[in-house]
Amino acid sequence: MSSVRVALVSLTVLLITAGCLGAVPSNTPDTDKAVQLENDWNRSVEVDLRVVRGTTDETVYGKTHTLDPGAEREVYDLSDANPDGVESFRIVASALNATEHTTISTNACHGDAYVRIDADGGLAVFHSIC
Repeated sequence: MSSVRVALVSLTVLLITAGCLGAVPSNTPDTDKAVQLENDWNRSVEVDLRVVRGTTDETVYGKTHTLDPGAEREVYDLSDANPDGVESFRIVASALNATEHTTISTNACHGDAYVRIDADGGLAVFHSIC
């Protein structure tokens, strides 16, 4: 193989993988994950929240919270469940006759989890991911 071709192949591989070189591996443990409640609606809302460990189906947190209009608060952190490295947790919220959920992992790619009542009274449960 000519040196020019080797250089082009090497450059192509480098460009394809360049975005991954600085990325944090998804299996790197990061247990500091907050669960936050937000109420963007103009009425008070009761939110039933459960955090369930994926491997055992154990409820590690369960509580009903009353959120006034405009309220935002952190109510739980996954580090309180003492996860063993990277684990998955289901965040389940019920409010206004609806139930939603998301699954979050205690790895460096997952951010905090959010339970939001939007301005129209809809329920959303989500988390950020890299």
